[in-house]
Amino acid sequence: RFDVAVLSQKEVELADVAGQLEAVQAELARLLAVLPELEKGARDARDGLQAEQRLATELEARLNALKHLQSRLDHNQKLQAWLAKHQLENLPRLWNSLRIAAGWEDALESVLGERLNSIALESIEQAQRWQGDEPPAVVTAFEVSGGALEQESDAALPSLSRYVSWADGSATPVFLGDWLANIYVTESATEGLAQRNNLPRGAMLVTRAGHVFTRHSIRFHAPQSELHGVLARQREIEQLQVDFDIKKAALAQLKFTMAHAEATLAQQQKDIARLRSTTGEAQQKQHR
Repeated sequence: RFDVAVLSQKEVELADVAGQLEAVQAELARLLAVLPELEKGARDARDGLQAEQRLATELEARLNALKHLQSRLDHNQKLQAWLAKHQLENLPRLWNSLRIAAGWEDALESVLGERLNSIALESIEQAQRWQGDEPPAVVTAFEVSGGALEQESDAALPSLSRYVSWADGSATPVFLGDWLANIYVTESATEGLAQRNNLPRGAMLVTRAGHVFTRHSIRFHAPQSELHGVLARQREIEQLQVDFDIKKAALAQLKFTMAHAEATLAQQQKDIARLRSTTGEAQQKQHR
């Protein structure tokens, strides 16, 4: 004989379990439906981060290689010892302070030569200390004070100095006026040959490629030392540093994006596992 009250209670409990099971299964279905999208998001975030990390590594390697080349300009050990003795080894060099308009690097290198590696002094009077202990190799120094370079203006013969600027944006020091005085520019050797007769006495005309003309002579430029390319390398170093800093900021954002995507996926997987467990328990209750 069945107890009607007990049976009715069981039916209510089963109905309640069935309702809970339906709700859990609906939520489980919803989570499973969006799981592939979350997995793809996490995968794409990882792939994006890895791609940017490879690019950042390549940028850093190129940057370090160029910096290494620049640091090897003073490879003479006796000179290095002399510079260290007089506390000159860490002072700025001219190539690190100058900026030249793109395309005119060879022209400036041809004109200045080894002076590109000149040492910046607050005052040239500091060289008094070197008397009796001269450097074991060629050393040139310049003083950064003393006023600003006055630009020469000649529409027919533009001066090389108009393409030169100081790295920090300040006025170009006047000593460059001495070094670049009466030095004019032209695009090519063909133009140089045609224009040389218009040069003032004692003036020079230099092409983009670094070939130098006077009224009665010509000197063809070619790489002669480790200083060749120093200006172009410095320009590239500065641009690479900017690019690398931007890349590091992008990497930080990508790392955050990946961490968020992976955390969201992990939580989704955890919720799915929990709902599956709840579904199993509800189904067992239905069959008791």
